[in-house]
Amino acid sequence: MNIFGRMSAQVPMNMLITYGMVSFYKSTIALIFWQWFNQSYNALVNYTNRSGNIPISFDQILKSYILTTSAALITAVGLNRLIMNLPPICERFVPFVAAVVAHCINIPLMRIKELQNGIAVYDENKKFLGNSKIASRRGILAVLISRITVSSMGILLTPILMEIIGKSGITANMEWLQELIEMLLCGIIYALAIPISCAIYPQISPISIDKLEPELQLKKLMNRIACQNVIQIKT
Repeated sequence: MNIFGRMSAQVPMNMLITYGMVSFYKSTIALIFWQWFNQSYNALVNYTNRSGNIPISFDQILKSYILTTSAALITAVGLNRLIMNLPPICERFVPFVAAVVAHCINIPLMRIKELQNGIAVYDENKKFLGNSKIASRRGILAVLISRITVSSMGILLTPILMEIIGKSGITANMEWLQELIEMLLCGIIYALAIPISCAIYPQISPISIDKLEPELQLKKLMNRIACQNVIQIKT
């Protein structure tokens, strides 16, 4: 497993990326760079944490990467132009909107094989029943909610807290202190946000048999089965 796509890399990597996105949002070049960097990292994370060992072609990875990065850049640059006359605090939320749009494209595309072929579902005795596309859709939606939860806590909370700190006068005439506090805040928030997002859904999630495909219902007539979900939530 790629070391940068693992859970152990999430806090330091997201701390660096979020700090860059919320600190250098006024520069178009910096905005483009950090959005590109963020989506490149997200693509790596989504690939590393796909369900099981489901293969994905290089063409699919490249397509997902290009579409996601393009969507994030267009959203970020476009929003920056639209809100030029709004209060400065509004500009700080541009990275979050761009990140959400990118997540909505990146995760389904990177896991397209799961949507096409389904994921494995098991009964209560851990006996394999078959692959379910319905279960895969539920799992990918759960992953999406988890990733957006992390982004909302990191990218939204940081500028709000920094705005409060700035108005308090604590960092007056000390830009270095403001930058230091902002980076530390990013780290602290992600250290809390990532475990919280992982805890939203279990890694193996139950699903009612009557919500699965008819062919799976015929295989096992029982109230509930265990579904090995794609929500191996490693944001």
